Amino acid sequence: MLSYFVEKPILFKDLASIELSHICEKPSSFVCRQIIGGPHGYNFAIGSTETIAEPRIGYFRDRQEIQNFGKFAIARDTETAFDPSCLLKSTAIQSHPWQDWAGNTWQIPIARRWLDGSGQLVVQCALPRYLEMNNNGEWVYGGVLPRHAKLWELATKFEEDILEAIQHAVDGKYTVPVPSLDDVCDIVFGTNYRVSKYELSFLKTLLDSSCYDVMKLVKDDPGFDQLQKKTV
Repeated sequence: MLSYFVEKPILFKDLASIELSHICEKPSSFVCRQIIGGPHGYNFAIGSTETIAEPRIGYFRDRQEIQNFGKFAIARDTETAFDPSCLLKSTAIQSHPWQDWAGNTWQIPIARRWLDGSGQLVVQCALPRYLEMNNNGEWVYGGVLPRHAKLWELATKFEEDILEAIQHAVDGKYTVPVPSLDDVCDIVFGTNYRVSKYELSFLKTLLDSSCYDVMKLVKDDPGFDQLQKKTV
């Protein structure tokens, strides 16, 4: 698991002010402890008890890897192998597994799902949506839940950019623009995990090819490939 260091005591409601609102899902899991010493002059350790009953939240000089990000520092216990599951949210949605270069498996959320529509491949929204009544009094799917709106926009734009790139291909070659690393970290990984760009930088999770590889999972390329084999 990860822990964090700050210069002064803070409350759960203050996490957003230092870009750490993602580290806890609920106030009852938030921990803030005064410590002796601390890295780079930080005197308080904060963290979450979301997945571990008694987490090692504190300053342990001889067994921690630490990086300073200005308003806070992040620490990891070097005597325990990192596992992304310790950061998995209780609200995690449908996903495809993705393995990073170090062998850690992350669950990448699926925004668009390919389906077999009577022998034809069709795509539909795979994200949680609310229900609403139409003009005939029938219950139908409405929009994507607000907390997943950015993921839907990211996936939709990525697909549109691919189609546009194909249309302007030269000799069958084209370049697909990918979302920014910040968006992939905060929106894609942040959907299922209590992480942001800071944690993924600290963990050295991403390569220059990771954005494209991850976004292919978001738009359900594995599902498309599987269905295409069945319909051929």
